[in-house]
Parts: sequence; structure tokens; C-alpha cells
Amino acid sequence: MWATAYTGDGTPKPDAFYAKFDPSGNRLYGTYLGGNAEDYGRSLKLQEDGSILIAGYTKSKGLGTNGVFQKTQAGRKDAFISKFKPNGMLDWFTYYGGPGHDEGQEMDVDEGGNIYLTGDVESKTGIATPGAYKVTLSTDTIGDCMIAKFIDRCFDRYEPNNTLGSATPIVVLPNETTIINGEINNAGDIDNFTFTNSQGLNINIQLSDLPLNYDIYLYAPDGQLVAQSNKSNEQNEEIIFNTSNAGAYTVQVKSESPSAFNDAACYELTISLTSCGSLNAYINASGPLTFCDSGSVKLNVSLIDSGLSYQWSINNEIIPGATDSSFTASAAGNYAVIVSDGSCTVTSDTILVTENPTPDATISPSGNVVECNGKKISFTANTGTGYNYQWFKNNVPIADNNSPIYVSSKNESGYYKVTITTDAGCSTTSPATQLTRLARPPATISVVGSLDICTTGQAMLQANTGTNLTYQWSKGSTIITGATEKDYVATTEGTYKVTVTNSNGCSKTSSAVLVTKSCKATITDEVSIADALINVYPNPGDGNFFLDIQSLQPDTEGLLKITNILGQTVFTNKLFFSSNIFHENFNLSNACNAGIYFVVVTANGKTYSNLLTIVK
Repeated sequence: MWATAYTGDGTPKPDAFYAKFDPSGNRLYGTYLGGNAEDYGRSLKLQEDGSILIAGYTKSKGLGTNGVFQKTQAGRKDAFISKFKPNGMLDWFTYYGGPGHDEGQEMDVDEGGNIYLTGDVESKTGIATPGAYKVTLSTDTIGDCMIAKFIDRCFDRYEPNNTLGSATPIVVLPNETTIINGEINNAGDIDNFTFTNSQGLNINIQLSDLPLNYDIYLYAPDGQLVAQSNKSNEQNEEIIFNTSNAGAYTVQVKSESPSAFNDAACYELTISLTSCGSLNAYINASGPLTFCDSGSVKLNVSLIDSGLSYQWSINNEIIPGATDSSFTASAAGNYAVIVSDGSCTVTSDTILVTENPTPDATISPSGNVVECNGKKISFTANTGTGYNYQWFKNNVPIADNNSPIYVSSKNESGYYKVTITTDAGCSTTSPATQLTRLARPPATISVVGSLDICTTGQAMLQANTGTNLTYQWSKGSTIITGATEKDYVATTEGTYKVTVTNSNGCSKTSSAVLVTKSCKATITDEVSIADALINVYPNPGDGNFFLDIQSLQPDTEGLLKITNILGQTVFTNKLFFSSNIFHENFNLSNACNAGIYFVVVTANGKTYSNLLTIVK
């Protein structure tokens, strides 16, 4: 049974009230409704959800709640409508009136929850809406009747509370539940509520009815975020936070993507503080909480009992199937466990598991490398920030080599690999590279006879022999074209070497030998070979050669004489110069043996000289 009337401290300032009685007439609870002036309740309606609507009129100021149609009193006496929750707590209160005397007398509610109020009004403004049946007050009377329609909906009555610093204070008693009916009135709106957990009890917070992208967050007395919704992308969110720390906590309702929600929406926020006695939720780790890729750590609940249930989570997301008293964590994240005995639920503090990346480890060149002796090989590992290197040869560490590059000696071989370790201590060892060495052939020069070509006219040079060897002779730094036999006859001064290559493609170059010429060609009258006045070619040759002489006096005669290195004349011939250039062929291939000869031409009182080498 419900009742409403007006009463108070005594005439002339009564209060409205309402009370609830059981069928036997016993009072269950009652409450005053009013302020410092006169307040009258005239009509009461019971809603299907157990909430109560009361209408009447009041002269008291300061009764209106945030977000309602008319929060402040407009005249000396205004009509009002108020709503109480099923537990008897005030939900909202709105005035209705203008600058005159206005009274609410009767109220009704339709099936859609719309509220209809009728009564007497004297105000000329603040009552009628545009286009209504009658929009002006009658002038021949002191008042008119009125009827008004209201929508029963939530109101953002707790604003401003968009920041943690402006959070709305609410009362949450130990082992009791407080329900907040709020509103998100636009995209990006945030509501904050602060309450005191005086006994350090466990905190349970539930959010219902908001769109999927809204979540709840719990901040500790020091302002640190300690918990957030453990359900992702659901309309009903929940926080269960196990704590023994007393103090002022703040719960926040907000969206991570406010652009996804543009309409006002009502919500219900339920906050309760419970004591679970000896029930607790603490996590112990059986190993290091920091590990490398492919590592893991076993997390254990401190309280284990067959009558308890467990649910593990990572980053506030439930881990499907993780319902044992222990859980093996193999991924980085913040882990927590919910422990329940069927009547009480506690949530552990989070424990951070860190997974450090393991580096890649590769070597270039890789696989099998075949190289001739005498050449250093560079092995290069991949690089990265904070990488440290240890090289191995045949699984034995190579000392003092924390470098991404290892250079072998000229002849070493074996299996090479590198272990890369990050500053965080994670390591990877590369596949091994096999280095195989091939032997190089010997390369030596033997001299047959003398290296002084004045003695024999030539120097016979012979390379070492061997199976499937090839040769390349060079003079100084220049390769001698066509000189690819084992033996080579040097007929001019210079430094000679031979490069020997075997069937594996490995080569070695001999030490150099020096071919000299102690004897020099002599000429007179300051005519020298360097003046290029006499030319003998081909030289070396088989003895069949051409003789060219320049800067001659035409129509004169001369004499050609060829001598060996012993000074013996082996050929003479009289010459006639018809022009200043002489060109003639001579064949001594049958008359002279192989060796070095002096070619001397006398003409015009001058002597021209050059060397001729005959090779058989």
C-alpha cells in the first residue's frame, strides 16, 4: 500500500511525503519530499518496475535535479513532478511553472511511459507550448486549468563531471549496492563518479544499456588506473577489483571511439563494496616474468580449493578455457585471475609478463664456400640495434670478436657460425657456413744458362712442371701475349714472372727473375738507337728480317755489316740509297745460328747500329 499527503514541522510549512506499507498495514519505509517552504503532494503513480511518480506543488527552492525539464523554481509557487527508484531513493525532480502561482493536482501515465499532469495556473508564461489548444492565459479570470505531457527518461543530472577532478560524489556503503542512472548526452561525453571505500573492501562495478563501444575504468586513490572493463565490445561491462586499500576511488564511463555514437543514451551503473573474508586472489610465478620468444612462465593462484572456480584474463580480456588454478603464459601482457566461491568473487592484481624478441641470425656467404688458399674470406652477419656477436669456428668460440664481420686468414678452413645476443639477453645462432680450401700449385722459375743475354743472346726460363697446369708469363706488370708455355726465351732485359694455374682454377705467381744485358750497342757521331734512325724487324725472328734507315742522303752508298757477340763478321752487303729512306729485306736464316747479332750500317760518314735476335 502506498500513501501521499502533506505534513511537516508544523503550520504553515508542510512537506510532501510518501510511504510504503505491506498488506497488513505495516510500514516498510517512508520519506519526506520538500524544502524550507510549503510542499504539497497531490498525486502518486506506481510504475511496473517499482518506481514511484509523485506530483503536486511547492514553494521551496533548490529541489530540482540536473538535466530535468525545469531545474529551478520560476514563481512563488510551482507545480512539480518527482520520481523515486524502487529502493526509495530520489531519481529526479522537476518544477513546472511560470512567474505566478501554479499548482499540479492530478497525474496519470500511459503505456508508453508518458506522464500527464493537470492543475491550476496563474502564470502568463512558462506553461503553454507553441501551437497548443490555448497558448494565452484568460484575462477575465485569475487562473486557468492546464494539462501538460512529459517524457519519463534519464537525464544527465550529474554534469559537470567530464573530468576526474570534477567527478560527482556518490555514497556507496559497505556490503551494499548503489545504482546510478545516468546519461551520455553526446558523442565523446564522459561521466566520472567518486566514492569512498572506507574499509578497503572489494569493488564490483557493472555498466548496462550503453552502446557496445562504451567501457568503465576504475582509478585508485592515487589517481592510477587500476582496472577496466574485462569484457570487450559488449553492452554490459563489469569490473571486479580485489583490494584492501581504503580511500576515494573514481569510476569513469567513456567510449574509446566516441565517433561511433552520436545519440543520447541512458545507462545504469551499479557499484557495490563486498567483503569476501578469507577469499583472495594472488598470483605467484614459478619462473622469470621476462623471457624470449617461444618462452613461457607458469602462473599459479595462491588459494587452491576444489570449491573455487578460476578465470584467467590477459589485458582485461577473458582467456577462453583458462579456468584452472594455474596458467602457462607464453605471450606478453597483463595477467589477472578471478577467483569465486559461488557467493563472492575477487580479482587479483595484474602481473606483467614481458616477452622480448629473439633476433634473426644469418651469415653471408652461406652454405658451402670453396676458395683457393691464399685469399682471406669475410663472413658478414645481419645487424641490429643492441646486437652482440660471438663467432665460432668448428664450434669453438673465436676470442675477442664482438663484430658483425669476421675475416679468416688466407689458408684457414672449417665451419663458421655466429651467435647474436640482444641487450635483453635473447640469442639466436646462425646456420654454419662450410669453408673448403683448395691447394694452389707451386710456381717457380729455373734458368737454363745465364740471365745475361750478352753472353748467349737470350735467357732460357723454365717453369715447374705438374699435371694439368697452365702458364702465363709476364714482364714487369705486363702480360706477354701468347707466352703460355712452360718455357719462355727472354731476349730483352726486364723482370720476368710466371703464373701457374691448376685444374681447380687456383693460381700462384712465381718470384721474379731479372734478365740483364751487360753489353751495349755502340754508335758514333752521336747517332743513337733511341733516335729511331735504324729499325730491324721482326726482332726477335728466324733471321729473315727487314732493314729500315731514315735521314739518309739520296744517291749515296753505304755498307751493311752483321757481327756476332764475339765480334766476328757473319754477313756484309753493299747498300745504295736512292732516297733519304732505305728499306730492304735480308735473309740470314740459313747463315746464322740462334743468338744475338749486331747490325751496323755505315753511310754518309755516320754509323747506324742496332741488335738482331735470331730464334730457331
